[in-house]
Amino acid sequence: MNRSTLERRPYGTRRTPTELGPTAQYAFSRVLPLIGRLMLSSLFLVSALRIMTDWGAAIGYASAEGFSHPAAWTGVTLAINLVFGLCVAAGFYTRASALVLAAYFAVLTFAGHAFWTYTGADYAMHLNHFMKNIAIIGGLLVVGSYGPGRVGMDRSVVTEDDDIVRPAGRIETRDIYSDKEI
Repeated sequence: MNRSTLERRPYGTRRTPTELGPTAQYAFSRVLPLIGRLMLSSLFLVSALRIMTDWGAAIGYASAEGFSHPAAWTGVTLAINLVFGLCVAAGFYTRASALVLAAYFAVLTFAGHAFWTYTGADYAMHLNHFMKNIAIIGGLLVVGSYGPGRVGMDRSVVTEDDDIVRPAGRIETRDIYSDKEI
């Protein structure tokens, strides 16, 4: 966009990342998806760390929630949180990992925060946790839909041309090794 177009812009209108220059374009296309993935995966990684550091309390919690084999279910929870949390953070099999975490978290949300069965303060608490978890599931679905962004290990395991569908409906074909348009 040339300078004369920018000067005619009405006061208070925002510029798009493309108009902000190469530094902003870099941040929007590379750094922000990475930060978002790290923030989402931190929830699962911290949960895995808490299970590993206090295994007995985690089994006690599973037992109190009525699981028939609390040690086994705690192990499954640890494995899901650790493996798929690391995959989303590293950008390795990001789409599949994010969708697995979204499905896992949806089951936990509906089973553990059934706010409609509570009244009073418990209702408010469970409704708040339920809505927070729905927002996290939404973030995981976005990552599962769009992938890791431009920074992630997924880009190194792709063996054929990477077709990226942009919001405008335009398909760009990029060389996976140089990230240049073909």
